[in-house]
Amino acid sequence: MKKTILCLLCLLWGMAAGAQENLVRGKRYYENRNYAAALPLLQDAAKEGYGEACYLLGRMYDFGLGVEQNYPIALRMFQRGLEYGYELGESELGGLYEWGDGCTADAQKAFDYYQRSHARGVLSGTFNLARCYYYGKGVAEDNEKAFGMLHALVRNDEFRFDLTGYYRLACRILGECYHKGFGTEVNLKEAVRNYFYSKSPDCLYLAARLVHDNRLPAMGYEYSIKNLMDEAMAGGLDDVQACYDYAAWASEANPDWSLAGIGAESRDAVALFGYLSKAAEAGYGPAQKLLGDWYSQGRGTPVNRLKAKEWYARAKANGEQVPEE
Repeated sequence: MKKTILCLLCLLWGMAAGAQENLVRGKRYYENRNYAAALPLLQDAAKEGYGEACYLLGRMYDFGLGVEQNYPIALRMFQRGLEYGYELGESELGGLYEWGDGCTADAQKAFDYYQRSHARGVLSGTFNLARCYYYGKGVAEDNEKAFGMLHALVRNDEFRFDLTGYYRLACRILGECYHKGFGTEVNLKEAVRNYFYSKSPDCLYLAARLVHDNRLPAMGYEYSIKNLMDEAMAGGLDDVQACYDYAAWASEANPDWSLAGIGAESRDAVALFGYLSKAAEAGYGPAQKLLGDWYSQGRGTPVNRLKAKEWYARAKANGEQVPEE
């Protein structure tokens, strides 16, 4: 009888050791993005009650990593991971409930999961909780609380470097807070800095407008109008007003630019000419008038009086004041 019990104990120990080894190997494959190899190992570990394996499987099904995206399975895996005592998964569950992925959307339940995640010190949970306070999702809007949480988060190196996407979104919200005085006093310099670190093309353009329209003093090259607009346009900003502003601000001889007064040979001027042409061709009157000026002056293109006359005529038809012949 004792031998039988001993054999059973050895068998159970072997199974547990095997499941733990599957978790270790599966996690290693997961971290190396070899999801096909990770999947069966994590599935075996999950069946033996390893919460971390459930969590990793939840992420695979949530984001379609090596498997077909399946929100209901992701939801079950995250829930099972928590049931097995694993500390992560609440922020992800909050996201599923917030957007109604694999379940009925429930802002209150999403907020509750984010709050639990934040209480555990999970940075993604803190970010999502702050976002709920900012937008009033599942809780009364509280800009001061949102600002305080986000202000602390962006100064956390782990958040900045390991959760880059969340970091940039946090900077976007902080930029808006400083810009409009939500939860803090208006501070346009801080708005520009945070919009810059958001790396969002529309925020970069907005930062450039703040610098230009408010004549903010120099804050360093990265916050200059030229650099902000260069990054915005390189990031894919496709807006008629932005295309026009990109060229118009250069024509103002703003100190941030080295374009005013130079001819068609400038590579920067040629690029700006392209953006200006795009705005003019979209029917924007001020851009049509400025394009006429550039053809007349040979900026970004060889001098072409005929083209200048053509664009002046279009601009005039749009109500713009143009030079008389």
